[in-house]
Amino acid sequence: MRRVWKLAGAAVSLLTIGLLVAIWLLLGETNVDRGEADYRARMQAIWSGAAPGSSDPDPVPTDLDSGLLRHFFRNELEAEVPYLVRHRVRGARQAPALLILPGGGYSFRSEKLDGLDPAEWFSARGIACYVLNYRVDPYRHPVPLQDAARALRWLRAHAEREQIDPRRVAVLGTSAGGHLAALLATEDGAGDPSSPDPVERESSKPDLLLMAQAVVSFEQFVHEGSRRRLLGNSPPEGLAQALSVDRRVGPGTPPTFIWTSKTDEFVDYRNSELFVQALRRHGIEHEYRLFPEGPHGRGLARVEQYTREWPELTLDWLRRHGFTPQPGAAASL
Repeated sequence: MRRVWKLAGAAVSLLTIGLLVAIWLLLGETNVDRGEADYRARMQAIWSGAAPGSSDPDPVPTDLDSGLLRHFFRNELEAEVPYLVRHRVRGARQAPALLILPGGGYSFRSEKLDGLDPAEWFSARGIACYVLNYRVDPYRHPVPLQDAARALRWLRAHAEREQIDPRRVAVLGTSAGGHLAALLATEDGAGDPSSPDPVERESSKPDLLLMAQAVVSFEQFVHEGSRRRLLGNSPPEGLAQALSVDRRVGPGTPPTFIWTSKTDEFVDYRNSELFVQALRRHGIEHEYRLFPEGPHGRGLARVEQYTREWPELTLDWLRRHGFTPQPGAAASL
């Protein structure tokens, strides 16, 4: 019996060590050192003065799919957001641009996996990238959308300084960031020509929409964490329907690239299919890729058998829509 207890104790110790190593590797893969000079040099505030909107004093219950996961992402210092992290293209005068909205269930932002890693990849191929740290829980709708709209307007207003083409600005969102990207793309987005703020005179409508394993519906196949954290505990009647982005698709929705995987363990792949059905009903040009396997939120998915194809497929689609690099352009600050 004593030997059995020793073996059991050894097994528990090994499992504990394995878990700690896994957590350590996860933290290294998902987190960013914001104190690094290179990171600070890339940061850009989007609001002049205090950003509009206030936090919700009524906290939502903790859940596994986004509430607990936020503790693995040590980049949730809300006082620092919203801001962009830029990856310019050196040598370009009018590079195409990609506004990247990381996922995180509106609870945190998977800034590295869903943001900085893809930004580095796409910018190395001639597309200037800007990762947005938008506000999340305890901020509710419309605060994240206000940040996303402001970011896109800011890019167009500063296109000359940023050396990007204001007529070639796409938005890419993953998971809850995909939902936010679709909200942005299905807004009217018209600027206010009479505004004293030149940023607010610009349109917030992206030229192209890209969605990765996106949250779509707050009525069917719902990712509860995203819905709770965006809407709060007591949302107004009809808001869940109004923010189900498949219902918002219309003639003004830009061309869309959308992909997901059938084995996504957090966001049901049928979310993407709802959006694709809406695009078809309205005759919106789109490309849909449903991979047979692939976990949720793996960034560039370099080691996945199927989903690792998504960056190249996305790049090909962007280039078919005119997001081609200029000769001699290279990644830069």
